[in-house]
Amino acid sequence: MDIKINVKKLFRGKESASERIKEMLERVKDFTNVLTLVKEDIWETNYNIFQNQGAFDGRGRWPDAHPYWIEHKRREGLPTTSLIFKKRLMYSLSGIGKESDRIAKVTKKGLVVGTKVPYAEKLVLNLKKFDLRPSLILSDKQRKRYQELIGKFVLKGFVR
Repeated sequence: MDIKINVKKLFRGKESASERIKEMLERVKDFTNVLTLVKEDIWETNYNIFQNQGAFDGRGRWPDAHPYWIEHKRREGLPTTSLIFKKRLMYSLSGIGKESDRIAKVTKKGLVVGTKVPYAEKLVLNLKKFDLRPSLILSDKQRKRYQELIGKFVLKGFVR
């Protein structure tokens, strides 16, 4: 059985199918605008994750800090929230902190977001009960949201 599709009838309006395909091919040369929105959304999500002690966007809450650290933080006048000490790591992963602490590189074809805070790797390696990494891993909701955003950009164009 053969199915025949007339490509010209897939697109309605004045533009021909070949013109629409040319536009899409032109758009996929540079994803800078849409990836900048993704970066900003990742920063906002990371901020919310820290504010809610990990419980955000379908993620589970981080375990409470050890009582020693809670008391130490209280004495220092610091927040007793788990994994937040002086907020440097949170700010770097949320795009709020010093530019020298954060990694944010958007190119035509890619995006890198992270932190340069020196103790971040130590936290991930040494605190076995705490799982910091999920704040840096896209949730299924985020992944779907970004796929839809990029798909719309490719198919329909994008205006910021």
